[in-house]
Amino acid sequence: MIEQLALLHAKFWNKTHNNSKYHWLAGPVRKLEDHLGTALTVPLMKRGLNKADKLVTKNLHIPAIRYAGQRRKAMQLLAQGPHTIIHHDCHPGNLYWQDNSPGLLDWQMVRTGEGIGDIAYLLATSLSIADRKAHEIQLIKHYSQALSRFGIGDVKSKDLLQRYRAHLVHPLEAMLVTLAIGGMMELKANHTLIKRAASAVEHNNSFAALAL
Repeated sequence: MIEQLALLHAKFWNKTHNNSKYHWLAGPVRKLEDHLGTALTVPLMKRGLNKADKLVTKNLHIPAIRYAGQRRKAMQLLAQGPHTIIHHDCHPGNLYWQDNSPGLLDWQMVRTGEGIGDIAYLLATSLSIADRKAHEIQLIKHYSQALSRFGIGDVKSKDLLQRYRAHLVHPLEAMLVTLAIGGMMELKANHTLIKRAASAVEHNNSFAALAL
C-alpha cells in the first residue's frame, strides 16, 4: 500500500495548484465540509474521548481538546508541504486486495494535501501497535524511496518523518469523531483503531510536533 500511495502521490505531485482540472477538490462542498468539521470538532472530540475512556491515555485529553479548538490553524499547518491528490481516509476498512495487490475504497474524502498525511493515516490505523513501533521509520524511508523511483527526487525521509509525526493527529481525530457520532463503523473495530492511533500520537509526541 505504501507503493500504491507513492505512485498516486507522485503522479499529481505539485500539479494541483492553479490547475482548473483540480478546483473541484477544494470547491464549495469541500469548504462546507471543512467548515462544519471545524465547528463541531470540540464537542465531538470531548464526546469521543469520553466514550473511548481508557483507550486514550489521560495525558492526551487536554492536547486533543486544545487541538480541536484550533483545528482551522492545525489544518493550515498540516498543508504546508508539497500538495498532491490524497485519499484522506486510509484506514483498514477501506482497503481491498485483488490479484495480490492492494487498493483503496471510499474516495468521498479525496482532496489535495500532503501525501505523508495518507501514510500517517495508513500506519496509525492499519498496523498493530507493536508493528508500527518496529517498522514505521523504515516504512517512511520506503515511501521516500518509492517517490524517488516515481520521479520525485527532492523529498528526504527525515523531513517526511517530521511531517508524519504531526499528521498522526488527524487519524486520532477521525476515529474519535467516528466513535462520537456512532453507527459509522463496527464498534470493536473503531475501538481498535482509536487505541492504535492514540498510541501512535503518544509515541511520536505528535501534538508537540504540530506546534499549534
